[in-house]
Amino acid sequence: MLVLLWFTSSFLFSQDYLVLYRLNGGPPISIPLLDIECILHDNDSVQTIVTKTGYIETPIQEIDSLVFVSIHACLDENHPHIIDLGLPSGTKWACCNIGADVPEDYGGFYAWGETLEKSHYALDNYAYLDEYDQYFLLGEDIAGTAYDVSYVNWGDSWRMPTDEQIKELLDNCTCKWFLLNEVCGLLVTGSNGATIFLPAAGYSRDGIIGGVSSGGNYWSSTVRPQNNDAFGLYFDCEGWYRGFSSRYDGRSVRAVWR
Repeated sequence: MLVLLWFTSSFLFSQDYLVLYRLNGGPPISIPLLDIECILHDNDSVQTIVTKTGYIETPIQEIDSLVFVSIHACLDENHPHIIDLGLPSGTKWACCNIGADVPEDYGGFYAWGETLEKSHYALDNYAYLDEYDQYFLLGEDIAGTAYDVSYVNWGDSWRMPTDEQIKELLDNCTCKWFLLNEVCGLLVTGSNGATIFLPAAGYSRDGIIGGVSSGGNYWSSTVRPQNNDAFGLYFDCEGWYRGFSSRYDGRSVRAVWR
């Protein structure tokens, strides 16, 4: 079934895309509307999207939906920018990940409570483990402390999001699997039409980097009561949810403005 939806944004600075989703999954195809010349159908069997630089052919029976999406565009290249998603608490989110230069960059992986990237993430090189393999208690929440990678790397005004702030994001925003400049990730849209893009950077654990381009794993600043794990935001092409992971895992971080 072919479904046509429309998403709008109230922002003057926006970028509009036509996004094609296939029934068999795989990365969506995102095409800037300004690049589209026309859309053709060959006897209702093949759809052809003609762009300024070429064309994209897709069998009609493979198309799940075509979605028009307007995304919030940063005003300039001086990232990070503060994005107001219209959340009830007034919390504002960064436009890009810690360690990233632009919104679609993956940025760095960080173990929970550590503020530097590593080439290997494992229990035996986690900074906050004693000689008996017991985790140090860094506090129930590390936002705004020396263990907060956002605070340490970006300055006093930035924080790792708490578990409650992640819950607020899920409760008050919509999400859509999206392809931004050939990078898969989650487009999050607030009630006011503003958007942030969370790239699917995957994760790093025990020498393995997994889930790249198929899922995102983002830390919160909140420890799980058992203390060996910390809460975070997780997503793939099917949707997003709150969860938790071992503190030594390498995960992405998206900061909030305090």
